[in-house]
Amino acid sequence: MCTELDAEYFFLNCLITGPWSSSIPSSPYLENVTYSLTVPSTLTDYDTTDTSLWVAIWMGVQPNSDDYNSAALVQPILNWCNDQEDCGCPAAADEWCFTTTMYYESGQEGSAYVAVATGSILDFAIYVSGDSIVQTVSQDGEILSQRSDDVFYPGVFYGANECSSTPACGTLPSYTWSNITMTFSEAVTDLGTYIEGLNSTWTTPVSTQDGKVWTWDGITIEAQATGTWTS
Repeated sequence: MCTELDAEYFFLNCLITGPWSSSIPSSPYLENVTYSLTVPSTLTDYDTTDTSLWVAIWMGVQPNSDDYNSAALVQPILNWCNDQEDCGCPAAADEWCFTTTMYYESGQEGSAYVAVATGSILDFAIYVSGDSIVQTVSQDGEILSQRSDDVFYPGVFYGANECSSTPACGTLPSYTWSNITMTFSEAVTDLGTYIEGLNSTWTTPVSTQDGKVWTWDGITIEAQATGTWTS
């Protein structure tokens, strides 16, 4: 299912958790999710002549929907571009940029990019706060990117590798989203049965507070080689 959620660009390796509820909006919903990432190395073996080439990695949340391609997506994201300057990314060729974004059917809205070196640790948070849904990206306890949008009630948590074109996409190494904590508005039973991945592995989620809070050690998105990107 996670490979079917975006038809505009090319991606393959992915993981989705949910929907754990059939209702729209989701009940229970995901109140808060936190997770971390050790930033992987950047793309190799790509088509250097394609100056418009970009690649992205991300985890985000959406509401339950009959059409996930048209639903809003809270999407804190890391991007790398063949031409970093053209992408508005103030990073060296061997670095990434990150930002907080909201994807709508009409397009993506985001904050200014922040450069980050490979091997750095980033901490992410997405949470419902009153009439807003908030996302932050932090490093060493300092919030470096933050965005707040009109609230919706998340019913899906998922992420993927994404690339602007193929076969120009090269090889992306594996990486792990770690220290994941999901807090729900009400208890969710058997969260592990709602997980589906492609070329990804994950530790078994562990329940606390009778299913209201679930923690995972990590989700590993496997390396994606040249020629394996698809739509």
